[in-house]
Amino acid sequence: MSTITSSTSTPRLSKTQTTIYGRFVQAGGAGFTFREIEREFTNLSPSRVRTVVSELVKLGLVKSSGQKVHSNRSSQTIWLVA
Repeated sequence: MSTITSSTSTPRLSKTQTTIYGRFVQAGGAGFTFREIEREFTNLSPSRVRTVVSELVKLGLVKSSGQKVHSNRSSQTIWLVA
């Protein structure tokens, strides 16, 4: 008897990961900088939002667009759905 296994599995996401990922999906190709996504979730600390986005990147669900926004002497990467 042989067992078929999938090499691609769907990651299980926490409620917070699902909520933030859903917002990225809604944004489509526009994506968000960290500052923009932090403003979307005022009920979470900026640190928590950044951690969740980093987790989504590690899971392959969110990626850098390769573009940056420059403002206030800083450069912000735009993140979007992978």
